[in-house]
Amino acid sequence: MDDGVFIITSVGIMVMLILIGIGIMIRLVRAPKSLPQSESQRQWTGAIGEELKKLRSSTTEHSLSLQERLDHMEDRLKSMENRIGEVEAAQEVQRMLRE
Repeated sequence: MDDGVFIITSVGIMVMLILIGIGIMIRLVRAPKSLPQSESQRQWTGAIGEELKKLRSSTTEHSLSLQERLDHMEDRLKSMENRIGEVEAAQEVQRMLRE
């Protein structure tokens, strides 16, 4: 008899928890999507948005500047590699002439 009471009580508690969960879900679905904001909150969020836009644009400019510098460095590296190749070729010619 004690097992039957325990099972019935457990099932009752689980059903009650499920109903409470469903009620909470319904309230969340019906809740307003955005809470009304005061004027100062709107100004604050607007200022934050403007700062984010400035930060994004300066970051983009900075990354472009870095990309230009990287391209310039790559060009210099290629020209140095070409010069090294020319020097090695000249040294090879000198060796051949000595022999």
